[in-house]
Amino acid sequence: MTPLEFANKYLHLEVYMYPLETGKADSPGPGNVPAEGWRTLRVARYRLGKSDWPNKLWQDISPRVSDPVTVKIKTISDETKDVPLTPKELRRHFRYPFGGKGSPEQAQLAIQLTYRYHKAVFTPEQFVEKDFIGLDCNGFVGNYIQRVVQNNPWLKAQNDKDPGPTTLIGDLLARQGRANQITDVNHLAREEIYLFGWCAPDGFIFDPKDERGSSYGHIMMTEPGTLEQVDNGWKIGVVEATAAGNRELRYLDYTITGVTKVQFGTVFQVLRGSRSDHMNVRVARLAAS
Repeated sequence: MTPLEFANKYLHLEVYMYPLETGKADSPGPGNVPAEGWRTLRVARYRLGKSDWPNKLWQDISPRVSDPVTVKIKTISDETKDVPLTPKELRRHFRYPFGGKGSPEQAQLAIQLTYRYHKAVFTPEQFVEKDFIGLDCNGFVGNYIQRVVQNNPWLKAQNDKDPGPTTLIGDLLARQGRANQITDVNHLAREEIYLFGWCAPDGFIFDPKDERGSSYGHIMMTEPGTLEQVDNGWKIGVVEATAAGNRELRYLDYTITGVTKVQFGTVFQVLRGSRSDHMNVRVARLAAS
């Protein structure tokens, strides 16, 4: 599965919706889903940092899940499974999408539980458009590494384990190994997948709370089969969860316009879809495992 195919698991997320189960006699109100069945939702929102919503929503959910609950989940390999989970297991998987770190299966679970046990104000379509659940940059890359590269089932994947959704940008690049650090544009192969890590002109990789006091960072993945030479450099397709543009998970053509040997390695100068959006990145080939 390529990065773009993995991104489409979020962008066309199939969620099984149960009728509202509040334990009360009143009928479901606006925003709830009285009819049981599958619903396709677009989980594209850029979501960064801690959220209070998992705790607030769990206050309504927890009284209804004192015993194991069966959830219906479609895996990234399109297998539909009824999965019994304890309250502790449900709580663990529920919280990650609200911090930008959830897998497609965890996003399904978060939406499913919210509408099954909480009388929501918004429709599911409105819910995924607002600042409830989504992805940040290493949340997407780290989930791809754990779910696709390492082939970990969603129930066994550990979101807080390195390398994964919470791994810092510099560490994600370094973990690909010294032999996979790219130092020349001629070393790029069309069929490979690469990580681009945002860096300073001297090659220093930006990471939140790094020694330069950065409060930001960014990591992207390239789509295999998209590298081609163009008039002003090399064009390559990139998948990223980004605060730029419409603040969402997106696919965009990048153009590599130059390469410089600097203090902290090799820096590639890129354009992000337009001539005005310049960025410096370090590049590493995605390791096989």
